[in-house]
Amino acid sequence: MIFCMLTGCSTGRHQPAALSENKSNVQIGAYYFDGWTGKTKHIRETFNDFPERKPIWGSFVTSTPELVKKQIDLAADAGLDFFSFCWYFDHKNNSDDPPMNNALKLYLRSPNRSRLKFYLMVANHQGYYIDPQNWDRIKKYWIQAIKEPGYLTVNGKPLLVFFEYRKMLENFGSKHALRQALLSLKSEAKGLTIGVCVWPGFNDVQEAVDCGFDLITGYNYHGSGLTGLLTPVRQMADAEYKIWEGLKNTRLPYIPVSTLNWDLRPWSDSADREKRLVGYGEQSVMHSVGSLKKWLLQNAGFATKEKIGILYAWNEYGEGGWLTPSLPMKDSLLNGVRRVLK
Repeated sequence: MIFCMLTGCSTGRHQPAALSENKSNVQIGAYYFDGWTGKTKHIRETFNDFPERKPIWGSFVTSTPELVKKQIDLAADAGLDFFSFCWYFDHKNNSDDPPMNNALKLYLRSPNRSRLKFYLMVANHQGYYIDPQNWDRIKKYWIQAIKEPGYLTVNGKPLLVFFEYRKMLENFGSKHALRQALLSLKSEAKGLTIGVCVWPGFNDVQEAVDCGFDLITGYNYHGSGLTGLLTPVRQMADAEYKIWEGLKNTRLPYIPVSTLNWDLRPWSDSADREKRLVGYGEQSVMHSVGSLKKWLLQNAGFATKEKIGILYAWNEYGEGGWLTPSLPMKDSLLNGVRRVLK
């Protein structure tokens, strides 16, 4: 999945809220990408040279309730609070039930789902754009989903995040039209917090405000940390911390994102020339998660009331962001999370 990135804007700053009594009560989760269903042969061939990314249970595909149950336990035991499921609408087939939503369906039927909250990150990027023609159908699904037990809330309202707004703005025709669509969605949902990933620059942040979004966030920030063919992963963590600091000057609350790793070689046709981070492991995960938690605690007034942060990612194996155990790495990555959050 392509990335979202944020930067600060210089005017109209978001006013800090009062700090909560329990300053250590952060909520940190991870993006869950289920774009593996139905591609097992392709995946086997692509990842032959990357055994450290293959889950210890032997499959990239979350195809059974048992696998979802296991992942919920792993995430919760490491101290994570939620999964942000990348949710897709197949506009070509006018379907809200493509294979990429399979893990979410299994999660909703899992007997241990109460251990981990969830919310939807609508993956409305290329190939899955949303427009006025399918809006009414799709929003019925969202309104039903946010009623599920354990759905993550911001300021007491369910959180729904969009991957991008630019194509939505183009498809709806104007900021006013998009704003009215979002207001209608909030009204029908009887309360909703709507967030969006935005691109760098003041204009994008301001447009998010103008379109009626309630908060801003991102998917990952890999572009801010890559400085050469091989970049130490710690440099990524340092670079994104500066991005978080820049977001203090926005008009909207912010959900900071930590890019745990970036290594696109499995998806690349020129892997030897693909810029990537190196040194990914337990120590780097601990550093990244620790930095995220530290920022949330020190800047609670600029984040959401609940001090929510998110990790990229639980299972973005193709792009190099994952936390699931493997035979070569065992559960070292989750240990890095656990050492900060437990």
